Amino acid sequence: MEEKVEKLRNAIKSNPNLSEEFKCNVGTLTDLIVTIFPDYNYSYMEGILSSLKLVNDDNTESYSSYNRDTNTLSFNTGRIFEDRIDMQHLFLNEILKASTTTSVGYEGFKEAATESISSLINADDSMKKLNPQEHLLMSIFSEIVDPSIIVAAYMNGSVVDVIAYLDTMDISKQEFDKFASSLETLHSGEKGNTSFADAEVQMIDMYKKVIKKQLENGALSVADVNSKFDKFGEMLIFNRSELISLYPHHDFSNMYGFENVGKSLGEAIMSFENQEEVLDVPVHSK
Repeated sequence: MEEKVEKLRNAIKSNPNLSEEFKCNVGTLTDLIVTIFPDYNYSYMEGILSSLKLVNDDNTESYSSYNRDTNTLSFNTGRIFEDRIDMQHLFLNEILKASTTTSVGYEGFKEAATESISSLINADDSMKKLNPQEHLLMSIFSEIVDPSIIVAAYMNGSVVDVIAYLDTMDISKQEFDKFASSLETLHSGEKGNTSFADAEVQMIDMYKKVIKKQLENGALSVADVNSKFDKFGEMLIFNRSELISLYPHHDFSNMYGFENVGKSLGEAIMSFENQEEVLDVPVHSK
């Protein structure tokens, strides 16, 4: 681990495009990344940080934009200061995304995973949180897929391990792809979409299969099903007002479909009322 830390520090030090003060800040972040995730190859990140250029561009549509061809990271500082965005958290997001590859078609999944991983390393202290919806959805998804598998998939630039794990729970690639598509629609910022609620419904369906599998292999007792669903349900957002109360500086007026979340969760819980329907063998409930 020490060798990886040192290589990243040296890459940062050699960059003629960064100020000494900024190099220190970047070094602190990379130290944290390697400390928390010591098992990954950071050679590509070294290359990025050795020549990365930073520019101010208030014409950038979002808070920041990365050009891989020129290894240039642009910041819309006017918008950043207006919304009081946590600059360090934003920079960490961009470095993680620039330093990892993405499976084609899973850009939205990568964006959501980036926010979760960034928050683990450096909490988002913005007035207007950077990607709160993606963070919420990935937190819920980590109840379906072990976080270590999500992190490995992210750092290795492939969702193969996620799909393989879901397969052991009888969750198909097609189901995961629908979830990933909802994340992509959410990330694209389409107006009037139901993508957030759709993603929640899709995860309820996946979680139901996880519970069924745990019952079948003896990892979970019938008596514990309700408490498992209670815990899962506490993570879900059932209406737009809940999002507004959590993140009052965001505009959620274009989000719909929340009525399906409560309905789907209720149906999932009811499906376990008669365990003989769910499992291949009779099980007596409490």
